[in-house]
Amino acid sequence: MECVATFTAPYNLTKKELYEKVLSDIKAGNSSTINTDLYRAYCESLKRAVSGVLQSGEYGSRYFDMQQQLEANVSRFSAFKAYHATRLLQENEHPKIKKAILNTFNRYQVAEYNTTVARTRTAKQWNDFNADPVSNELYPNIKWLPSRSANPREEHRIFWGKVWAKDDPFWSENQPGNLWNCKCDWEETDEPATDGTYNYTPPAGLEGNPAETGEIFTDKASYLKMSESRKEEVEKSTYNIARNESLKNAIGRLKDVIIEKKTSEGTIQVGFNRKGLEHFQYDFFPNKWTRDEILRTIDTVLKNAEYVAEANCFKGNPMVDKFYYYKVTLLENEWFLNVRKLKNGRAYLYSMTDKIKKK
Repeated sequence: MECVATFTAPYNLTKKELYEKVLSDIKAGNSSTINTDLYRAYCESLKRAVSGVLQSGEYGSRYFDMQQQLEANVSRFSAFKAYHATRLLQENEHPKIKKAILNTFNRYQVAEYNTTVARTRTAKQWNDFNADPVSNELYPNIKWLPSRSANPREEHRIFWGKVWAKDDPFWSENQPGNLWNCKCDWEETDEPATDGTYNYTPPAGLEGNPAETGEIFTDKASYLKMSESRKEEVEKSTYNIARNESLKNAIGRLKDVIIEKKTSEGTIQVGFNRKGLEHFQYDFFPNKWTRDEILRTIDTVLKNAEYVAEANCFKGNPMVDKFYYYKVTLLENEWFLNVRKLKNGRAYLYSMTDKIKKK
């Protein structure tokens, strides 16, 4: 609340027309669990915060996996935020109260956006700090630098100028950015580690090292504070809306995209259609939100995937000629994109799997 209080004017996240559309949809009863426009506005804002730091939206680029995880996390966070905002708007009838609710959630967005930038930057730096063995020998420690804020808060002041080893467990729970609107920094150093222990508990929702957890916001964030049964119910309904948004965007973006891929018989042209993209969304993946983020960049993933095998249509579908498998590495594990070639010669992305069917 201290961070939010520094923003006296409502954050102009949405245009006036969108405000009016949201209020009109709520009044007409067109919003169920979450208002789609609110979810889209919150989500796109926080995803810009992630992508603006990592700029790694193409498969094979250095921070690709990290960007997919962090964008999936803020997508889920935005869905729960939209749920709370929608529920409050549905419960209040007075127009002035409704506008005040929207303005309040938009003011929260300032702190959430700034914190997303800070924690994404922290995740990127942590990755860089530990990526080079030679650098680790020269600079085995990390030093916490003072805040750049004109009016720094006290919570992180105890860390200023202190030094810890890179492998110290301290860094798993404490980093610049694990305080709302934090402007602290850190750097690699060969200075000796500092003695002493320091007690600090991050605000609820900002626990853990985002480079290790893949989370900007944890399940202790205020929007996710509810019983586990209720959380599962809300997540299921909000994810269904988010998944439909992801599918709609993918269909529109990929309708004219063609990727040339090698096979044992030469080159085929692979396109994208609704059936294949829907199938992809229901395939197994450890995190469904991350799977949908990968769908946003699936053309670059397929473009760089490695041909490994092919198989005849073992179910005897008269319309299908063959399946081609292309290997990719996502979140440090191997996966296979399955391309289905029809008897008419057309080929489309069909699915993603963690193994190739032996038949």
